[in-house]
Amino acid sequence: MIAKAPVERFAAHARSRGWRNLHLLSSAGTTFNEDYRAEGDGEEQFAMSTVFTRRDDRIHHYWSSELWYESPEPGQHKRHVDFMWPMWAIFDRLPEGRDPDWMPALEYPART
Repeated sequence: MIAKAPVERFAAHARSRGWRNLHLLSSAGTTFNEDYRAEGDGEEQFAMSTVFTRRDDRIHHYWSSELWYESPEPGQHKRHVDFMWPMWAIFDRLPEGRDPDWMPALEYPART
């Protein structure tokens, strides 16, 4: 998993979320996010899935979830990394489908 935050900050965030068994890397100070189209104007970071493979002692880009850049169907969210997020498959099977206005957040307001 790669984020532009310094790896120490990224690791602290991962621990706070209970993430375990992930290999955490930082793209800070590199052009990785730009090179693999995982960053927009103003350094906004996008959720992307990218596969690399090692052949002959070299690393090769094999695949990326570039559907992020395609226009979604009317009333649909972009679905480029949905295969990794089981909650979307569950929402898609509800009678009313997924709420087009809801997106997951890192923090939610306290319920009263």
